[in-house]
Amino acid sequence: MNEITMRRICQKCSGTFGRIETKNGQDCVYCCQCGRHCYNAPTTETGRAARTVTTIHNGIKPNQRMRVLQRATARCEICGKAGAGVNLHVGHLMSVKAGIVAGLTEAELNDDENLAAMCEECNSGLGDEPVTLRFVIARLLSARVAMRPMRVTPPGSARRRRQATTAPSSSTQNWSSAGSRSRPSRSG
Repeated sequence: MNEITMRRICQKCSGTFGRIETKNGQDCVYCCQCGRHCYNAPTTETGRAARTVTTIHNGIKPNQRMRVLQRATARCEICGKAGAGVNLHVGHLMSVKAGIVAGLTEAELNDDENLAAMCEECNSGLGDEPVTLRFVIARLLSARVAMRPMRVTPPGSARRRRQATTAPSSSTQNWSSAGSRSRPSRSG
């Protein structure tokens, strides 16, 4: 067991030695005598590397990167650019800097839902700014409309026959000499 001298004594048993356990990416110090949680240790105390933009970007595994690129069907998810000359990157929708400030874990920042395929211009253009909510909603709505199946009415369908029978006939329209359409007279 990895014992350390705690920076403050345990409030329950006055123990001075603790052990470090990592829970959800956070290093927690527990008392060795009673097992009580004493405090969350900073990385400077535990010797782990500090969480930075580089360490979080390195957390995106190659198979996850491939999933994101395949989901995007070789197209930039920001501007829609596609083609052989487009160099796609995997970028964060909520920037790493904004995510760290918001207290997100590395797993939350590198979740597939926060990653998007981006062309080089869009990815470098975002910098450390997150994608705006307005933009995300607009892209979701445009994707929804694009995925909507087209309605094709077969030639012999009932709907096509109904449309043909409800079309106005030329004998019910009255045209004046000026070319404007007048209402047919109603008899009561």
